[in-house]
Amino acid sequence: MDWLNILSSVAAILTAVVAVTGYGRYVWERKRKERKLVDYLKGLKGEARSDKGQRSALHLTARVGLTEAEILQASFRNSRIHRVMRTDDDGFASAILFEYRD
Repeated sequence: MDWLNILSSVAAILTAVVAVTGYGRYVWERKRKERKLVDYLKGLKGEARSDKGQRSALHLTARVGLTEAEILQASFRNSRIHRVMRTDDDGFASAILFEYRD
């Protein structure tokens, strides 16, 4: 009966270690993707362009390899990634553009 207590204690410790490791990896991966997006947008901003380095989610998905949801989440978390709304001739929103701002 004593070995069952030991086994349950080891299982509880291993569960906690796996959970903390999984969460740490999730946060690290999220930060890595955010850094990749910031670096790409910052590089566009450094070039002399008439569009101010603004890019659509579709463009960023193709170039950076993030999903639209990841791009939006990164823009909400990072204060340097700004969302700009493009409007059509009638004044309705037609696209969300992302740009890097200092």
